[in-house]
Amino acid sequence: MLHVHAKNVVIFLYVLFLTTSCYSESLEGDEARVRGIVEIYYDLEMRQDWDGAYAHRLPVYREVITIDEYRNGMLKDSMGWQLLEYKINTVDISIDSAVVSVSVVEKVPKSHELRDMGLEIVRFNGNVVFKKLSDVWYIKDAFTRGHMNYNASLVEE
Repeated sequence: MLHVHAKNVVIFLYVLFLTTSCYSESLEGDEARVRGIVEIYYDLEMRQDWDGAYAHRLPVYREVITIDEYRNGMLKDSMGWQLLEYKINTVDISIDSAVVSVSVVEKVPKSHELRDMGLEIVRFNGNVVFKKLSDVWYIKDAFTRGHMNYNASLVEE
């Protein structure tokens, strides 16, 4: 009787090990995918490819905000600003959501009040928030930085 119980415990522990091992590998793969999307998104933003950036937003966001509205809003919000660089600081990931801490460096527009304070280059720190739907990672909030309003999460799920 004890032998059967010990065998069941060993089987249970083996299954538990496999499950947690697969879960850990899955999160590592998801972290790599999320990091890749952040890099793609900010590369698109550097080139002001708003159509490309829009494609990474949550489907519910794209149902509410049309591509034309997004493109026009981003063109207006980015006017005079130049994204010079970005850095991924940390990634906090779970099964269906992720928060990526990023730092971005931007050149301030010549007519902006920050120039009056002697600031030509500024650094912003913030979070890019992701949601995973049907095994695909989408950006929920791309970090507004005080002037990129269409980067915000404009709709609730």
